[in-house]
Amino acid sequence: MARRLLTALLAAALLAVIAWSARPQSGGELIRRALDARTTLRQAQTLIAVGGVAEARRYEQPLSLAAGAPVAVPDLDRLGYRLTALRFGEGGAELFYQGRDGETLTLCLHPSDGSVHLDRYQRGALRLVLWQDERLAMTASAELPTVRLQKLAAHAYAGLQP
Repeated sequence: MARRLLTALLAAALLAVIAWSARPQSGGELIRRALDARTTLRQAQTLIAVGGVAEARRYEQPLSLAAGAPVAVPDLDRLGYRLTALRFGEGGAELFYQGRDGETLTLCLHPSDGSVHLDRYQRGALRLVLWQDERLAMTASAELPTVRLQKLAAHAYAGLQP
């Protein structure tokens, strides 16, 4: 009986590996688009300094237009991140948060390509979490441990809901 169980577990593990490796590899394209949007927005000249979420709420309409969907400004103060600036550019917008220890968290918002996706990516010390639904794509980026960035990205994504 133990041998049958072991054989069944190994077969299930093999099927899981095959299914995982056969999944569509659209994540690479979405990460590339997120990095491109981040680069394009960095070239934009419009950087608006704000003194927190309350002040930034007056920019929710242009933020929604840039994101391609109705959004609210995420409040991450409880997690130790204060909104300090917004940037609008072609195809999206960025929100800059400053952490208690001086670290910067950037949220890049742009219209979704219609697919649903969640992915992580690392380039050097910079980590990214891409969170996309049918209407909106959000990339959270920072030089933070992956688990911390994922938690911040989850709270930010939930906070985008108007």
